[in-house]
Amino acid sequence: MDPIIFLYVLVIASYLYIAGTYTYRVMKYMRMPAHLRWELYPVPHDEGKSYLEETDWSTKERNKNLLKDVLFIVKDYLTFFQYFKLNRAYWVVLYMWHVGFYLIVTFHGLVAIGAIAMIAGADISAESSNVGVLILYYLTLVVGVAGFGLGCLGSIGVMIKRLADRDLNLFASLKNYFSYVFYFFVFLSGLIAWAVYDPTFAVYREFYSGVFTFDVVPVDPALVAHAVLFAMFLFYMPSTQAMHYATKFFAYFAVRWNDAPNLRGSKIEKKLQALLGQTVTWSAPHIQTGKTWVEVATSDVESEVKKDE
Repeated sequence: MDPIIFLYVLVIASYLYIAGTYTYRVMKYMRMPAHLRWELYPVPHDEGKSYLEETDWSTKERNKNLLKDVLFIVKDYLTFFQYFKLNRAYWVVLYMWHVGFYLIVTFHGLVAIGAIAMIAGADISAESSNVGVLILYYLTLVVGVAGFGLGCLGSIGVMIKRLADRDLNLFASLKNYFSYVFYFFVFLSGLIAWAVYDPTFAVYREFYSGVFTFDVVPVDPALVAHAVLFAMFLFYMPSTQAMHYATKFFAYFAVRWNDAPNLRGSKIEKKLQALLGQTVTWSAPHIQTGKTWVEVATSDVESEVKKDE
């Protein structure tokens, strides 16, 4: 197999892998049992206080503002404002790092769009007379350079901060430090490829057009290095804490903000009844193996009732 064709297959496989893995994980999370809820108030969708504080709340129509939940989580994803409140020095490097991730993924999406446009006959260059093409051209350039630069600075900054701050390094593993170094080289390879060989990302767009058409195009070793590292980055991400991009959504909506009441005939009641009907598979002085959770939960009550009788 031609090395370039093999590289094309690697790139395609990395995109399919991360899309498939995230989809599988999200579906798995959606099917998981009901989680213990925080039930700490206030929550964004309530108007300053819990609806449970109202008299006869079960008989009243509930005013739940889901838009506030959405705006809160978008703000959290885009600004990391909670880190800003707790540790501003750490927030600076952490924010640069995450913005670098956002931008490098966006950059590759823009390159892919540009490659498809080239295949369709568009001239993706600064000389184009098409306004949409010019926007795509300059946006790709700005997003790419900014992403590579911020990613490099953020990777170094987060690693140094983790090493220097005892409150942070106590919770860091060797895998964390490996990730910082690996991500740094992913960003650095893109920065070098841009600065030394491909200042307008024209060649990288040609490379992606080759990925889509399987036509062999000449590629500089610097671009090959970045393409391979970015593919490895996509393969590696689902096995790291980067899964929090998906899990945070469930943590907010299913755990932190879930305050739906357990009413007769509700979906929550059905889920809980199914869980309580499961058989206990472990034992202890106060719990017997083989009984359902309902039986375990009511056994002491039943024994007390018999004693009273």
